[in-house]
This record gives sequence, structure tokens and C-alpha cells, in this order.
Amino acid sequence: MKFTKIIFFTTLPLFLASCIGTKVASNSDKNDMMIHQLRVELEEIKHHIHTTVVQMNILTNKMVNSEDVMLELKQKELITQKQLLEHNKELLGDLEKKVHTLIENERKQDLAYKTMEDEIKVHSRALHQNKKKLHEIEKETIALKSSSEE
Repeated sequence: MKFTKIIFFTTLPLFLASCIGTKVASNSDKNDMMIHQLRVELEEIKHHIHTTVVQMNILTNKMVNSEDVMLELKQKELITQKQLLEHNKELLGDLEKKVHTLIENERKQDLAYKTMEDEIKVHSRALHQNKKKLHEIEKETIALKSSSEE
């Protein structure tokens, strides 16, 4: 029995050590697996972060390009509007000159019309006086004729 006790007490620590070793080994495998899994997940997170950063950079570049294009379009539109404004100013100046010329021509025509009206009045009076004189001459002629017939 002493021998069995010795075997028992010597094998018990070995048995316990092997059990503990198995548990430790088992925990170590689990830890290694968890560490591996954490590393894989960390790599996935790094990949997602990198992808997000790349997408943000692409969007930032697109936004900057869009702003540049919009600024360029605004500048072109501004230049076009300025050119159109200058062209319209020139057309307006030409129209103002034409209107001024038409107004001057109308004044000249009014003056010519008034002059002609005055001349017509003078000629009309002269014609009326000539008619009166002609009528008087006719009366005198008729009177002379009748007195010569008598």
C-alpha cells in the first residue's frame, strides 16, 4: 500500500500537471486562435479605414474639381455677360444716334412744312388778289364793251 501511495502521490501531480498542461495548452490554442481572429479583424478594420480614406480622397478631389469647373463656368458666363452688355451698349448708342437723326429730320420736315404753308398762304392771297383784279378788269371790260356798244 505504501507503494501504491507513492505511485499515487507521484502520479497524481504528473496527472494534474498533464491536465493543467492540457488546459494551458488548450487555453493557449484558444488564445492563439483569438489573437489570430483579432488580427484578422484588425486587418479588416484597417482595410475598411484605408478604403474609406481613399473614397474620401476621391470625393474631395471630385468636389474640388467640381468647384473649379463651376468657378470656370461662372467666369466664362461673367465674361459672356460683359461682352453682351458692351454689345448692347453699342447697339443702344447706335439706336440713340438714329433716333436723334430722326428727330432732327422731323424738325427739318416740320420747318419745311411750315415754310411751305406760309408760301401757300402768300400764294393763296396773291391768287385771291389776282382773282379780284381779274374780276374788276372783267367788269371794266364789260362796262367798256357796253359803253362802246352804246
